[in-house]
Amino acid sequence: MSEGDAILEAIDAIYEAGLDPARWPATIRGLCALFGSTAGYLFVTDELSRAVRLAVTAGIPMELLQRYEQHYIKDCRRLAYATAQPGT
Repeated sequence: MSEGDAILEAIDAIYEAGLDPARWPATIRGLCALFGSTAGYLFVTDELSRAVRLAVTAGIPMELLQRYEQHYIKDCRRLAYATAQPGT
């Protein structure tokens, strides 16, 4: 399979996982393989409560993931920017 075909297949997998969250683990593993990564992490947060609504990993031990979520998610700059009012 060519690199272009592999990327298109990965994009298809992302769209399919968006419709069927049970497909995220395989999709994350596939993305890791495609890009030569040892680990991958996708998380979806509630912009108001900052609670993690979905977390999918590949290659990350659960203990490390829990520590990351407890410490860094609560002070995530991306979330601060996402929840800021326009013009602030």
